[in-house]
Amino acid sequence: MYSKADLFGFAEYYLRLHHRKMTMEEILFNYLKGHIKPQDLVEDDILPIKDVNEKVIIPPDYVLINVRDMACKLSGVTVKDVNSKKRNREFVEVRQMTCWIAVQMGYAPRDITRILKWDRSVTYQRVEKAEELASTIKEYRWRLNELAKRFGLNGFIA
Repeated sequence: MYSKADLFGFAEYYLRLHHRKMTMEEILFNYLKGHIKPQDLVEDDILPIKDVNEKVIIPPDYVLINVRDMACKLSGVTVKDVNSKKRNREFVEVRQMTCWIAVQMGYAPRDITRILKWDRSVTYQRVEKAEELASTIKEYRWRLNELAKRFGLNGFIA
């Protein structure tokens, strides 16, 4: 029987590792093997996807700003509105697409929030929601793939 603290700890650990394309078994194995407390996790300490010796290179700050600006142009909204606290659908979708592209490029959520001054707590949810919307809505998937192509990434495959 697990306590609520144990379950909450694994849930946070899972949220930090699932976007690294690891399976649930790999995440659980690393969690149980290391007994790492999620509050001690630092994004730099998280293992890369496959190769432990591979150095993760984070793109410069201006690339993420360009991603946000291009997503705004594709969606027809202003940067000022996207950076505001407004929760209109158009603004939220731009934030989701920007976060998805940023994670695909190798940015950690703390880098996204540091550069764009957005709330860190919902960065993972934005990435998940972008994938969910891209798999169901054709126009959203087209805009996301168009944005990915402009930055040299493979688009979302439904």
